[in-house]
Amino acid sequence: MKHKTLKLSVLSIALTSLLTACGGGGGSDGGSTTPPANVQGRAIDGPLSGATVTFNDCNNAQTTTDASGNFTFPTGCSKSLVTITGGIDTATDLPFTGELKAPRSEGAQNKIVVSPITTLIQANVAAGASPAQAAQQVAAALNLTGVDLLSADPMTNQALYAKTVAVQELVEQIQTAVAGLGGSTSQADLTTKAFTALQAALTSSSAPNSGALTSAATISAALSATVDAVKNDLPQATQDKLANVKENLSALTSSVIANNVTKIETAITSVPAATFNNGTDSIKTATQSAIVSTKESVATQQIIEALAPVLTSAPASVAESLKEISVAVASNNSSSASTISTALDQIQTNVGTGVINVADIKDTVTKANDFYADYLKLEGFSIQSTSYTPTALNASLATPINVSSINNLLVGVSGVGKYNTTGITPITTGAALKIAVDTKEITIIADKLNLEFTAGTLTKAVIPSGAKVDVKSTLNTVASTNFTVDAEKNVLSGNKIALNTTTLSSLSPSLASQLTTFSLKDKTAALTAVISATPVFAITKADNTATLASKYTVGTVDGSGISAKFKVTQ
Repeated sequence: MKHKTLKLSVLSIALTSLLTACGGGGGSDGGSTTPPANVQGRAIDGPLSGATVTFNDCNNAQTTTDASGNFTFPTGCSKSLVTITGGIDTATDLPFTGELKAPRSEGAQNKIVVSPITTLIQANVAAGASPAQAAQQVAAALNLTGVDLLSADPMTNQALYAKTVAVQELVEQIQTAVAGLGGSTSQADLTTKAFTALQAALTSSSAPNSGALTSAATISAALSATVDAVKNDLPQATQDKLANVKENLSALTSSVIANNVTKIETAITSVPAATFNNGTDSIKTATQSAIVSTKESVATQQIIEALAPVLTSAPASVAESLKEISVAVASNNSSSASTISTALDQIQTNVGTGVINVADIKDTVTKANDFYADYLKLEGFSIQSTSYTPTALNASLATPINVSSINNLLVGVSGVGKYNTTGITPITTGAALKIAVDTKEITIIADKLNLEFTAGTLTKAVIPSGAKVDVKSTLNTVASTNFTVDAEKNVLSGNKIALNTTTLSSLSPSLASQLTTFSLKDKTAALTAVISATPVFAITKADNTATLASKYTVGTVDGSGISAKFKVTQ
């Protein structure tokens, strides 16, 4: 009996320690030895379906949201910090490529919401506030005083939902603007830094406290703080003139950013209360078109690309003209072209033709609200000779596609505009593929992939000699490795990039052999393919219009790509 009692005591101590580490019993629950049962969560930008929920303080346990964005906290994890990634925003049918967080719970809450606003709150917590203090400060800044931002469901509170989607749009616009400076910060890191900067701009003692995410002071402060946060990753010429760049970037983009965020808020707040109260489907019908068109705007990106050379100039020479351009692009009315032309001429007069050539960029800036004329188009995935469009792949993030195998994966790429001609210089890219199953994943990264096009069709795809391939794996059956390619390897199959056993065998027979032992039967695999290159990458939507391809970070590769989920049946 003594040994049995001793074993039970040891087991009891071990369980208690585990629960404490996971945010369960003991002091983390205010003295309770039993964590609250059935704590529910919901992931909202719009409701995020098929998103991965990670309980950071609970050994990084994971679950997946349902079609409405709902999830259940694992036993013992009720107090954990929560992170949301992936999935699809069911209010827009767009992939969610950001990262949302909700702080550790302080009380006995049985409902936790994870949203762009709770991500602001977590950024405030990381800066030293308690969750309650942080929530109060963010609520005051957004004119949402009296709303419990950690548990209130945005889909049942119109004002809260408008601010929720507007915050996410503002963060994405900040990311776009700062990424346009050409730094090496990954999209994932840039997301975190943009949320931190926006939180500080909204809750500082000098904040306008008007609840307006569109104020010039808020946008300028958030942009400047984000630039400061990534300054060491920026080109040296930008670092040397950082103060100029921050002021000029704000002048060039603030009105365009404010206009996009205003459109989002207006689209949601103008929905009749009766329509909003009918639920998510009704809200989607009323707002999807306006929100999607705003999220797909390329104006911020285009004007930064065109005018990047003048951002290091003294603000006294260019800032006012940049501001006029921003207002004109945001207004996009009959007088915009004339205003832009005059402002560009003034900039060229002040900085000289050696910095910009107005004739080269006038058309781009004037038509900044139009989509690019020249781009590479990601056609989607082909598996086992069946092709899936980007629209179908987006939908699979919520409802996985059944396939017999994910072998013979091909990625289609074609050229549009100047890439739909002959004699185009070969394009060198980095490329990566990630396969994630449950909490296990493998990433295969090639630092060089050379692509050639003839009349828009991909006619050559090779990994050149000397390219480095890096394999990272958390699978027991596949070892992490890296190697240098000893001779050029052809990875073209039917005018598509082949990511199959033939390609892997040519690169590394041992790696291909290891992967054949990795069984996916009855498993759902999330696949993300990313290409990193200078050209713009786009996808074609169901209505046959083009939009920018989603941005993903896979290992060390940060670029444009496609993500999808497949249920393997054999």
